[in-house]
Amino acid sequence: HLVGLEALLRWNHPERGLVLPGEFISVCEDMGLMKAIGYQVIQHACSAQVWLKEQNMQNVDVAVNISFSQIQDDRFVEIVKDIISRSGANAARIEFELTESTILKSPGGIKARMDELRELGISFSLDDFGTGFSQLTHLTELPISALKIDACFLRDLPYNEHQEAVCTMIIEMGRRLGMLVVAEGAETHEQIEFLRNHHCHQVQGFYYSPAIPLQKLPRFVQEQGLKRRSQLLS
Repeated sequence: HLVGLEALLRWNHPERGLVLPGEFISVCEDMGLMKAIGYQVIQHACSAQVWLKEQNMQNVDVAVNISFSQIQDDRFVEIVKDIISRSGANAARIEFELTESTILKSPGGIKARMDELRELGISFSLDDFGTGFSQLTHLTELPISALKIDACFLRDLPYNEHQEAVCTMIIEMGRRLGMLVVAEGAETHEQIEFLRNHHCHQVQGFYYSPAIPLQKLPRFVQEQGLKRRSQLLS
């Protein structure tokens, strides 16, 4: 079942077509543009959440990646509140994704921002978990409700013993902490079966779908429903 979406940034270049963020994010950071771009992404994500509700998909979360330059902005909480208010979005269906490297730059200041935003209903996930310094104090001190297993730990599942050990450890730790665990980058049936057998809560990746425009989502969900029914009947 579809339970959430991740908003992905793309640059629709007039000559090169869709350019992936790896090619332009660092340049935007250097030019001081990421705060403005980041607020536009949050605006689009909130508008998407409202649109999903209109399409009878009100129980779908929308996740947004938040950079350090955004969350350190003194007006971040105020602007996010304004965006949510103006868009009419349900803050409880908006999730902000932070990386360990972002948190480590200013743990105290970021925690204060997270606490303010949590009061609005916004939830937080720790993205790319396991690729940073993995200071476990973050999991006990910060208002984090989900861990996202980085795709690098799924790449050779279930045939890589080290990746298997890391994934099972993160899943078990998340379960004991009462956190949702989401595996990123799943592309094969074998990976999905491994994660299901080890009780990973959610999975995202090309196994289900590559990134698609929001407007194509209702048709995608309908097609998935038809596939599921045909599998049950066969």
